[in-house]
Amino acid sequence: MSKELMFVQCTIQKFGLGGILSQVWIPEKFAIKERYIKVKINGEWEDNWQVIKVFEDIKKTEQEANIDAEAWKYQRGCSDI
Repeated sequence: MSKELMFVQCTIQKFGLGGILSQVWIPEKFAIKERYIKVKINGEWEDNWQVIKVFEDIKKTEQEANIDAEAWKYQRGCSDI
């Protein structure tokens, strides 16, 4: 039985474009603070994203992480912001 791939919530930053920040779910093996990673955005890979914070206590399966990643689309419409 193989070990299931777990995802960790992280804050990443893209330097050179005003310091863009993003909250993402990435595979646990890449969730290392200060590591540079590639991120797939709209089907294309972008280099030079740095992991600046790792929420090590928040781990989910790929399916759970995908559900949470899509939840923001529905939460904003229900808030007072």
